[in-house]
Amino acid sequence: TIYGKSICVNVQDFYPYFYISIPDKYTISDCEKLLNNIKDNSKLYYAYKEKIHKYEIIKGKPFYEFTYNQQFSYLKIFFKNKESFDCWARILNKEGHKLYESNID
Repeated sequence: TIYGKSICVNVQDFYPYFYISIPDKYTISDCEKLLNNIKDNSKLYYAYKEKIHKYEIIKGKPFYEFTYNQQFSYLKIFFKNKESFDCWARILNKEGHKLYESNID
């Protein structure tokens, strides 16, 4: 602060999230299979396997690419905490998935 004091902010009911691009034909069932496959076959630390709060399919346009207003499918994954967010982001990056909005600190 301007008075040299430290403060702490405790934000409740916020779940960190990021997006991964998915094929347009994917259903929520396909996304569930994808996430379960990652849980079963990756080096995802066991404590983070069940820390996904929820996920949903959305349509959107990439921010940095010109697509002539074409919309693409993304899986928006919400996590119960930042540690789970980071762990899943690392694993998904290693497996070649393109992540969006995953650079929070």
